[in-house]
Amino acid sequence: MATDHQLTITADARINEVGFNASALPQIGAILAGWLNGQNRAQGYGGESFDQASARWGAWWYDFVRDHRNDRGGAVVVAHGALLMLMLPETCSNPVEPTFNLTHPLFNTAVVKATLQPNGTLTCTEWAGAPIPSAGTP
Repeated sequence: MATDHQLTITADARINEVGFNASALPQIGAILAGWLNGQNRAQGYGGESFDQASARWGAWWYDFVRDHRNDRGGAVVVAHGALLMLMLPETCSNPVEPTFNLTHPLFNTAVVKATLQPNGTLTCTEWAGAPIPSAGTP
């Protein structure tokens, strides 16, 4: 996409996938569901905790908003599903309920549509092809 539109690609490790320990992989669904529901966010289960992932996401988000909130047109941010499913509900100004999030998984190439407002808030409107109820009707 970037090549087709002569856009610059910027890689940023702050939006890498959540770092899970291999021993936690069989429990990943339960861990993610717990974190989405506000449980055990300081617990890393042998890897990165929600709180740690949130800190690096927050630093990235601050910079992204500072650099792009007055841009015209669109932007594409590519990151891994678990990071996006955990951090976007925290970032969107409209609620993305855990049940909605978990029943609309962000598999590879899934798209979340959102609008960045000039004041830095993000309104999320579509999640993996499903309209987000709290976004209202378009």
